[in-house]
Amino acid sequence: MREEMRAKNQFVCVAKKVKEQLRSTFWQKKLKISAFSSA
Repeated sequence: MREEMRAKNQFVCVAKKVKEQLRSTFWQKKLKISAFSSA
């Protein structure tokens, strides 16, 4: 049971990291596109 909890926590931690990474790259692309279109 405890091992299951640890695995779940690890998965949640990784998911959060991936989500943040995706969000940051998404915003970088969006900013680049907006800067490109305004230029």
